[in-house]
Amino acid sequence: MIARGGIMLSGLRKPLIFCIPCALFLAAAGIAMLLSTNTIAKSSPAISLDESDSGSYIYLDPGDTIEIRLSSCGSCGYHWVEAANNTSVLALVWSGYENQSVGGDAYDEILIGSTGYRLWRYQAAGTGYSELSLSYLPPGNGAEPTEYFSLHVTVGAGELPATGAGVTTSLVLMGLLFLSSHILLLTSRRTQEK
Repeated sequence: MIARGGIMLSGLRKPLIFCIPCALFLAAAGIAMLLSTNTIAKSSPAISLDESDSGSYIYLDPGDTIEIRLSSCGSCGYHWVEAANNTSVLALVWSGYENQSVGGDAYDEILIGSTGYRLWRYQAAGTGYSELSLSYLPPGNGAEPTEYFSLHVTVGAGELPATGAGVTTSLVLMGLLFLSSHILLLTSRRTQEK
């Protein structure tokens, strides 16, 4: 018998008993992480996005478009600006401002203090990866952003971004490899005993 870390190990059976739950835990944790990532796959040529989609991973074909609609108080001096984008992958086609309707009526003029929406339309211009980042700035020079919006966009056969998905896949594979190696070891040991 060998004592390690307060656990008595004898032969193969006890280490296997302790290793199987570890392997299953690693595999389950990896699968749970993989399922929890916020990914938007292309379902139509135009995808509409809002604040709740910030941080999402989007996969497009060349020529597809995304439309982003973010709350804004343009009449208060707040404004959204594009902070980062790979324009060879994701090209800005159009941007504008939409006043929020009051009582069902849409106003053509900006009412002081009223809120509205900043709108952008981007088109997948070429294959590759782009992290689109938008910052919401208050009035004044040199002011720090009060909100952020970001998307991770992959177009066509572009490289996938380095994300937690790689770590998740590694955890799943490590757990499955660990489990299968112990099953093979147990099988070969039982074969030798016969």
